[in-house]
Amino acid sequence: MVAALLGAEQRRLPLWWPVWVGLGAAVYFALPAEPGLWLPCGIGAVGCVAMLVPNRPMVRWLGAFLLAFGLGFGASMSATRSAPPMPALPRRAVVVSGRVAAIDLLPGHDDAVTARRITLADPVFESGIDVGMAPLRRHLQIRLASGDTTMLAPGTRVRLRALLRPVP
Repeated sequence: MVAALLGAEQRRLPLWWPVWVGLGAAVYFALPAEPGLWLPCGIGAVGCVAMLVPNRPMVRWLGAFLLAFGLGFGASMSATRSAPPMPALPRRAVVVSGRVAAIDLLPGHDDAVTARRITLADPVFESGIDVGMAPLRRHLQIRLASGDTTMLAPGTRVRLRALLRPVP
């Protein structure tokens, strides 16, 4: 039954490869702990071996899907490991300056805009111990006070005092 279905859908099966790549990435980000590099390599190796099995199209397709899953998993792992580490944020309120990269309007309880959130690019802390620091290689999102009516636009340089917290 499954072999007949695969035979009928054979021309459409390659369209499922991106789904399996995405599924591999989703599984990686859903894991509670960082797995070893052996996991995506092992999944990809099993997929490659399964693709070499002669006269078994179902096993070969399953191998192709496992290989795609392993590639998505491994690509996500590689991207995560090559990302710059999140710097230690100051534990107290700090003056931060940077360039506004984006402005988000935050809805309230009745869908009315109650506050704004800005994304700062190239932020620099201006506290006593951070004087002369290089700009962070990350963006910071800062929620402005509800009554703040300061005119802002992307590209504007700002300097403000903020209490920073890591993302939960």
